[in-house]
Amino acid sequence: MCNKLNIIPSFDLFSTFSKIDHSLWETGSYNDIQVANKDIPIFRFKLLFEICEIDSIDSALANKLYMEGFKQAVFPLESSHKIVKYLYDNEIIVCVATNGLVDLQYPRIINTSFGKYITRIVASEEVSVNKPNPKIFKSILRYTNLNATEALVVGDSLTNDILVAKKCKYKICMV
Repeated sequence: MCNKLNIIPSFDLFSTFSKIDHSLWETGSYNDIQVANKDIPIFRFKLLFEICEIDSIDSALANKLYMEGFKQAVFPLESSHKIVKYLYDNEIIVCVATNGLVDLQYPRIINTSFGKYITRIVASEEVSVNKPNPKIFKSILRYTNLNATEALVVGDSLTNDILVAKKCKYKICMV
């Protein structure tokens, strides 16, 4: 992305983007600037370029290039395929709850070696909240007609997955 936009990548650039992105997705604001979820993808680059004093860069193009690159950035755990296939072969419903945009997260998950075994994906954009808000997990329960005691949440984040699942009475497994 940086090469295509003629931007010199730096730690400060990536660090600033990370702070802006995290704040916007978690709180809907950055330094008291409120932003609607639908506007975050492009606004985060507009704000980044202003803060870093980078002129004449189209924020929409930057977001498009970012999304294209990020869709390819998939690094599943080594045993993921084997585990998900085992669950699928044993008629266990496998769903994924993920923070982020549908257009970004769905292709990332579907294009894994185990994507064909996933029954349902719910991205935070669809339910208008991010994990750890329980609403994202509850939407999966509605889809599967399960209750919390029948579901297992497997997560890699203590705060976004495990603690909220435990609070909601799900079975939990941290990876």
